[in-house]
Amino acid sequence: MVFEIAPRAYYKVILHCLKYSQYAVNGVLLGKAAKGDVWVADAVPLFHLSLGTAPMLEIALTQVDCYCQKNDLSIVAYYQANELASESEPDPIAKTIISRIKTNYPSAQLVMVDNANIQKTGSLPLTIYSTNKWEPAGNLKLTGDPKCLDKINILLRTNHQHSLIDFDNHLDDVMLDWLNPALNQLLITSQISDI
Repeated sequence: MVFEIAPRAYYKVILHCLKYSQYAVNGVLLGKAAKGDVWVADAVPLFHLSLGTAPMLEIALTQVDCYCQKNDLSIVAYYQANELASESEPDPIAKTIISRIKTNYPSAQLVMVDNANIQKTGSLPLTIYSTNKWEPAGNLKLTGDPKCLDKINILLRTNHQHSLIDFDNHLDDVMLDWLNPALNQLLITSQISDI
Protein backbone atom coordinates (compact mmCIF):
# COMPACT_ATOMS: atom_id res chain seq x y z
CA MET A 1 0.00 0.00 0.00
CA VAL A 2 1.18 3.50 -0.85
CA PHE A 3 -0.16 6.34 1.28
CA GLU A 4 0.68 9.82 -0.05
CA ILE A 5 -0.17 13.01 1.82
CA ALA A 6 -0.12 16.48 0.26
CA PRO A 7 1.60 19.33 2.15
CA ARG A 8 -1.69 21.16 2.82
CA ALA A 9 -3.12 18.15 4.65
CA TYR A 10 0.14 17.54 6.51
CA TYR A 11 0.37 21.17 7.64
CA LYS A 12 -3.19 21.12 8.99
CA VAL A 13 -2.66 17.91 10.98
CA ILE A 14 0.53 19.24 12.57
CA LEU A 15 -0.91 22.71 13.22
CA HIS A 16 -3.97 21.12 14.85
CA CYS A 17 -1.79 18.99 17.13
CA LEU A 18 0.41 21.92 18.13
CA LYS A 19 -2.43 24.42 18.61
CA TYR A 20 -3.88 22.06 21.21
CA SER A 21 -0.71 20.35 22.40
CA GLN A 22 -2.16 19.83 25.88
CA TYR A 23 -5.12 17.84 24.51
CA ALA A 24 -5.80 14.81 22.37
CA VAL A 25 -6.96 15.90 18.90
CA ASN A 26 -8.53 14.17 15.93
CA GLY A 27 -9.71 14.76 12.40
CA VAL A 28 -10.20 13.19 9.01
CA LEU A 29 -8.09 13.13 5.89
CA LEU A 30 -9.81 13.67 2.55
CA GLY A 31 -8.69 12.44 -0.82
CA LYS A 32 -8.95 9.44 -3.10
CA ALA A 33 -8.28 5.73 -2.68
CA ALA A 34 -7.80 3.18 -5.45
CA LYS A 35 -6.44 -0.36 -5.51
CA GLY A 36 -5.24 -0.07 -1.93
CA ASP A 37 -3.30 3.15 -2.54
CA VAL A 38 -4.32 6.44 -0.92
CA TRP A 39 -3.74 10.05 -1.93
CA VAL A 40 -4.60 12.65 0.72
CA ALA A 41 -5.45 16.15 -0.54
CA ASP A 42 -6.73 17.86 2.61
CA ALA A 43 -7.38 17.46 6.32
CA VAL A 44 -10.41 18.46 8.36
CA PRO A 45 -9.52 18.98 12.03
CA LEU A 46 -12.44 17.80 14.16
CA PHE A 47 -12.06 17.94 17.92
CA HIS A 48 -9.76 18.84 20.78
CA LEU A 49 -12.10 18.73 23.76
CA SER A 50 -14.00 15.45 23.66
CA LEU A 51 -12.98 13.28 20.73
CA GLY A 52 -15.65 10.64 20.87
CA THR A 53 -18.84 12.46 21.85
CA ALA A 54 -21.35 10.74 19.59
CA PRO A 55 -23.76 13.59 18.72
CA MET A 56 -20.99 16.06 17.84
CA LEU A 57 -19.06 13.40 15.92
CA GLU A 58 -22.18 12.51 13.91
CA ILE A 59 -22.80 16.17 13.05
CA ALA A 60 -19.18 16.67 12.02
CA LEU A 61 -18.98 13.51 9.90
CA THR A 62 -22.29 14.36 8.21
CA GLN A 63 -20.98 17.82 7.29
CA VAL A 64 -17.68 16.36 6.05
CA ASP A 65 -19.53 13.69 4.06
CA CYS A 66 -21.65 16.37 2.32
CA TYR A 67 -18.49 18.33 1.50
CA CYS A 68 -16.85 15.18 0.11
CA GLN A 69 -19.82 14.39 -2.12
CA LYS A 70 -19.83 17.92 -3.57
CA ASN A 71 -16.08 17.84 -4.22
CA ASP A 72 -15.61 14.26 -5.46
CA LEU A 73 -13.56 13.29 -2.41
CA SER A 74 -13.71 10.55 0.22
CA ILE A 75 -12.72 10.24 3.82
CA VAL A 76 -9.56 8.21 3.30
CA ALA A 77 -8.29 8.25 6.88
CA TYR A 78 -8.99 9.23 10.44
CA TYR A 79 -6.13 10.81 12.39
CA GLN A 80 -5.61 11.12 16.10
CA ALA A 81 -2.93 12.46 18.41
CA ASN A 82 -3.24 11.16 21.95
CA GLU A 83 -3.03 13.48 24.94
CA LEU A 84 0.30 12.18 26.25
CA ALA A 85 3.45 12.51 24.14
CA SER A 86 4.51 9.02 25.17
CA GLU A 87 1.32 7.43 23.76
CA SER A 88 1.11 7.10 19.99
CA GLU A 89 -0.77 3.83 19.58
CA PRO A 90 -4.50 3.61 18.88
CA ASP A 91 -6.69 3.88 21.97
CA PRO A 92 -10.32 2.70 22.26
CA ILE A 93 -11.60 6.06 20.96
CA ALA A 94 -9.49 5.82 17.79
CA LYS A 95 -10.59 2.24 17.21
CA THR A 96 -14.27 3.09 17.68
CA ILE A 97 -14.21 6.16 15.43
CA ILE A 98 -12.31 4.50 12.56
CA SER A 99 -14.74 1.56 12.76
CA ARG A 100 -17.64 4.02 12.49
CA ILE A 101 -16.03 5.79 9.51
CA LYS A 102 -15.38 2.47 7.77
CA THR A 103 -19.14 1.78 7.65
CA ASN A 104 -19.40 4.51 4.97
CA TYR A 105 -15.79 4.50 3.71
CA PRO A 106 -14.57 0.87 3.88
CA SER A 107 -11.07 1.67 2.62
CA ALA A 108 -10.45 4.38 5.27
CA GLN A 109 -7.19 4.04 7.18
CA LEU A 110 -6.16 4.93 10.73
CA VAL A 111 -3.28 7.41 11.10
CA MET A 112 -1.77 8.07 14.52
CA VAL A 113 0.40 11.09 15.29
CA ASP A 114 3.64 10.49 17.15
CA ASN A 115 3.60 13.43 19.57
CA ALA A 116 7.11 12.70 20.82
CA ASN A 117 8.54 13.42 17.35
CA ILE A 118 6.11 16.03 16.11
CA GLN A 119 8.57 18.94 16.16
CA LYS A 120 11.61 16.98 15.06
CA THR A 121 12.94 18.56 11.85
CA GLY A 122 12.99 16.16 8.92
CA SER A 123 10.72 13.68 10.67
CA LEU A 124 7.29 12.58 9.47
CA PRO A 125 5.46 11.85 12.74
CA LEU A 126 2.52 9.98 11.21
CA THR A 127 1.99 6.22 11.30
CA ILE A 128 -0.64 4.20 9.44
CA TYR A 129 -2.19 1.44 11.55
CA SER A 130 -3.82 -1.75 10.39
CA THR A 131 -7.45 -1.70 11.43
CA ASN A 132 -7.64 -5.45 11.95
CA LYS A 133 -4.47 -6.03 14.03
CA TRP A 134 -3.92 -2.47 15.31
CA GLU A 135 -0.25 -2.60 14.29
CA PRO A 136 1.80 -0.17 12.16
CA ALA A 137 1.26 -0.94 8.47
CA GLY A 138 2.04 0.50 5.04
CA ASN A 139 4.23 3.30 3.73
CA LEU A 140 3.57 6.99 4.32
CA LYS A 141 5.02 9.49 1.85
CA LEU A 142 4.86 13.26 1.80
CA THR A 143 4.30 14.51 -1.75
CA GLY A 144 5.01 17.86 -3.33
CA ASP A 145 7.49 20.31 -1.88
CA PRO A 146 10.66 18.56 -0.61
CA LYS A 147 11.10 21.33 1.98
CA CYS A 148 7.63 20.75 3.45
CA LEU A 149 8.98 19.29 6.68
CA ASP A 150 11.10 22.39 7.23
CA LYS A 151 8.32 24.81 6.32
CA ILE A 152 6.12 23.65 9.17
CA ASN A 153 8.61 25.33 11.52
CA ILE A 154 8.11 28.63 9.68
CA LEU A 155 4.34 28.32 10.12
CA LEU A 156 4.85 27.70 13.83
CA ARG A 157 7.30 30.57 14.33
CA THR A 158 4.70 32.88 12.80
CA ASN A 159 1.95 31.41 15.03
CA HIS A 160 -0.24 30.14 12.19
CA GLN A 161 -1.38 27.23 14.34
CA HIS A 162 -3.68 29.75 16.06
CA SER A 163 -5.48 30.48 12.78
CA LEU A 164 -6.53 26.84 12.35
CA ILE A 165 -10.22 26.16 13.07
CA ASP A 166 -11.42 22.73 14.14
CA PHE A 167 -15.02 21.54 14.43
CA ASP A 168 -15.02 22.25 18.18
CA ASN A 169 -14.28 25.90 17.38
CA HIS A 170 -17.08 25.90 14.80
CA LEU A 171 -19.57 24.48 17.31
CA ASP A 172 -18.61 27.27 19.75
CA ASP A 173 -19.03 29.95 17.08
CA VAL A 174 -20.69 28.97 13.79
CA MET A 175 -19.08 31.97 12.09
CA LEU A 176 -15.75 30.09 12.29
CA ASP A 177 -15.40 27.96 9.17
CA TRP A 178 -14.14 24.41 9.81
CA LEU A 179 -12.95 24.25 6.19
CA ASN A 180 -10.25 26.82 7.05
CA PRO A 181 -10.52 28.97 3.89
CA ALA A 182 -8.12 31.65 5.19
CA LEU A 183 -5.47 29.08 6.09
CA ASN A 184 -6.02 27.27 2.78
CA GLN A 185 -5.50 30.54 0.92
CA LEU A 186 -2.27 31.15 2.81
CA LEU A 187 -1.02 27.65 2.02
CA ILE A 188 -1.94 27.96 -1.68
CA THR A 189 -0.95 31.50 -2.63
CA SER A 190 2.02 32.17 -0.40
CA GLN A 191 5.55 30.96 -0.43
CA ILE A 192 5.72 29.91 3.19
CA SER A 193 9.31 31.07 3.41
CA ASP A 194 8.03 34.63 2.74
CA ILE A 195 5.55 34.66 5.64
